[in-house]
Amino acid sequence: MLWPSYTARLTEFILVIILLGLFGLSITNLFFIEIPNEKITETSLAITDPQNNPPLITDQREGVNNFKNKTKFIQSLKFLLGDQVSNYGIYIKDLESGQEYGINQDQIFAPASISKLPYGILTLRYIDESKLDYYDSLILQQKHKSYKTDPLYIFPNGSSWTIRDLLRLLLVDSDNVPMAMLEEYFGGVENFNKQAQEIGVGGLTRYPHQTTPRAVGKILKNIHRGNSQRKIQQSTQRVFIQVQSF
Repeated sequence: MLWPSYTARLTEFILVIILLGLFGLSITNLFFIEIPNEKITETSLAITDPQNNPPLITDQREGVNNFKNKTKFIQSLKFLLGDQVSNYGIYIKDLESGQEYGINQDQIFAPASISKLPYGILTLRYIDESKLDYYDSLILQQKHKSYKTDPLYIFPNGSSWTIRDLLRLLLVDSDNVPMAMLEEYFGGVENFNKQAQEIGVGGLTRYPHQTTPRAVGKILKNIHRGNSQRKIQQSTQRVFIQVQSF
């Protein structure tokens, strides 16, 4: 039975709390789950194929405090991601010490929406070089549409969209349509991959749609540091500035 009044709903909630108390339960126990205290070794979690895919642990020097609570860290990962370690990959690198940690770091996975980031960076690079302007437009066509859940899917073919709007939809709404439109503008997937590689954000492919955790880590490292020509750093800073201002 559903009671529409707020007073009735509050009464229902209080009754639930009373019933929980009768059964020896509490709201805290019901809604907040603690990480189990069971001891988990790194070997039991990280290795799926000891011969071909050992866990990646580097920099064992004395005094290096990175991943100091490694056992707790691994325990938390297992709690969050589950025991089927072949289903996920992790790559972490401390950019100061150079220490790395990985699980299935070189295994191929589908990158999902991570692959949108290079499109945004390359687009802003074009704007930096005056090859594009925020208010230049691209035309939406049926061939650009893949998923009905994309915001641009419902808009008519032939409609015009500014680069500024496409960047917002790409980076904020994770819309796949702007990625297809920009990819066509860059001359297709092969030309895009080549240009992305040149500015240090390659390593993601669309056909097939795959990458590795280590390759994504390399992209993010390049984004953080920028290369010697500062091609990435300038464009990436503008990615986040523009996202915040849209």
